[in-house]
Amino acid sequence: MIIEPDENEAVNFFNFAPRLDWQKELVKDVKIDWDYTQGTHTGLCSGTIGSGKSLVAAHLATDHVLTYPGSRILIGRKALPDLKDTIYTEILEHLICPYLVEGKDYWTNETRAKITFKNGSEIIGRSWSDRRYKKLGSLKLSAAIVEEAAENDPKDEQALDFIKMRIGRLPHIPVRWLLLLTNPDSPSHFLYKRYMVKKPPLSKVYYSFLKNNPYLDDKYEEGLKNDMDPKLARRMLNGEWIDIRGETIYEMYEPDQQFKDYRYKVDPRHPIHLCWDFNIGEGKPMSMCLFQYIDDVFHIFNEVIMHGMRTGDTCKELAHKGLLDYDCTYIIQGDASGRHNDTRSNNTDYDIINDFLSNYLVKDGSSHRYLNVDDQVPLSNPPVRDRHNMVNSYLCNALGMRRLYVYKDAETVDEGLRLTKLKENGNYIEDDGPNCPYQHVTTALGYGICSVLDNKNTDGTQLLQR
Repeated sequence: MIIEPDENEAVNFFNFAPRLDWQKELVKDVKIDWDYTQGTHTGLCSGTIGSGKSLVAAHLATDHVLTYPGSRILIGRKALPDLKDTIYTEILEHLICPYLVEGKDYWTNETRAKITFKNGSEIIGRSWSDRRYKKLGSLKLSAAIVEEAAENDPKDEQALDFIKMRIGRLPHIPVRWLLLLTNPDSPSHFLYKRYMVKKPPLSKVYYSFLKNNPYLDDKYEEGLKNDMDPKLARRMLNGEWIDIRGETIYEMYEPDQQFKDYRYKVDPRHPIHLCWDFNIGEGKPMSMCLFQYIDDVFHIFNEVIMHGMRTGDTCKELAHKGLLDYDCTYIIQGDASGRHNDTRSNNTDYDIINDFLSNYLVKDGSSHRYLNVDDQVPLSNPPVRDRHNMVNSYLCNALGMRRLYVYKDAETVDEGLRLTKLKENGNYIEDDGPNCPYQHVTTALGYGICSVLDNKNTDGTQLLQR
């Protein structure tokens, strides 16, 4: 039963109607056209952000378990918390309708991302970030959906193979299919090579685009462009499988436009952000930078780069430079691992920093005052790729806006933005070898930028004023 939903009505299983051509084609293939006597069919849904991949997959999953009693469909993603936030939540929302009642028609297990139906069918969640792929080999499945398939690396291809091999192990279910949902990635990715170049039998690629989704507000795409650099926008908004990894990580940085060969004038109405990256070893200096965030623009105006020094030494250097004498709030940010322990003492790095700054006396005329300090170090660091993408989006976004500037006293930040590269023949991580001492301060900067924007998106404020 398909009913065209009212414009303001939430989409659920009983009122969902595929409006997009690719959705109609996929639903028709899964339910009518695929010949399952030949084996398991695979659909690779390559779509941009906001193109409706998860919605149609949630509908097909729900339709499958309700149509075939005793069926079992796997929903999978590399990490279980991410799975719960995406396709699992989408399915739960799809089940909210007058004809299905939780506790009567179906039961949920949030911990395991599992939904059990009164007809004996199941939707089960699985993940494999621990690389224990063989645990998937004991399953008996009638269908499967893998969310964000491109986040899997070549080793994880085994997980997808194990899942596919377990489909069709319930002989009373007459259909067998696997859907791989993904945003475009590099053309070097195994999914591209496997399904777009080799094109194996019983496989088909479905392309979907944000611009064709009728459910999205007209300003949604412009908002996404604001947070993406041009190459990332080509991939995530235009659906192109292109390699956005250039020779350097921060390829959107234009020193001629963004490096200012003069000293920055601090605006005391806005906080100063102090951002650390903690290191020890040859060519790996203790690094931190200072910036102000004003009207959605980052001004990186100074730094402390110290080889072979302790965390407390960076604080003393800040004081020596007079960088702690401004009458404004100081926000502490940086590497979340610094909450564990200092690189050379029993105290944590941030214990040392907070203690120094909170007890620092500033001479103010004939009197003294303590600093106003706010610790905003997150509990965990952002994913490396997300950190790089966010910095690049402020260097230049898809709308052509540059919202990050580096000043004369932050010359190592300038060097790092120009030269930092990824490690060769390794995982997605910066080259932090002894010949790349400038890399660490760009990491500190990235931690600070992500923290600022995460707080901004959480509480809706753009800056913390005294």
